[in-house]
Amino acid sequence: MKAQPINADYIFFLDDLELYQLDPYKLIGGAEMISKLNVKTWTRVNVATGEDVNELVKANVPVMQKGNWFAVGGSFPKDHAYPAIIGTKV
Repeated sequence: MKAQPINADYIFFLDDLELYQLDPYKLIGGAEMISKLNVKTWTRVNVATGEDVNELVKANVPVMQKGNWFAVGGSFPKDHAYPAIIGTKV
């Protein structure tokens, strides 16, 4: 399993219904905000923090202070992977 850095502008966590802007990383709202953003498509991914990727699969991904999310595959431990959708500005 190779973790891929999230290259998007927004991430919406499906379990918590929270929408974050990634640069700078900050909470910008809930599900109601999704339709107000200028995003062409949303992509479903499972994400994990860089710290978890490094610890659980012995990877060596860069760890940043904020917005430290990586797309992970189905073999990644489920208790450390979060379902999300990501979107990029048009």
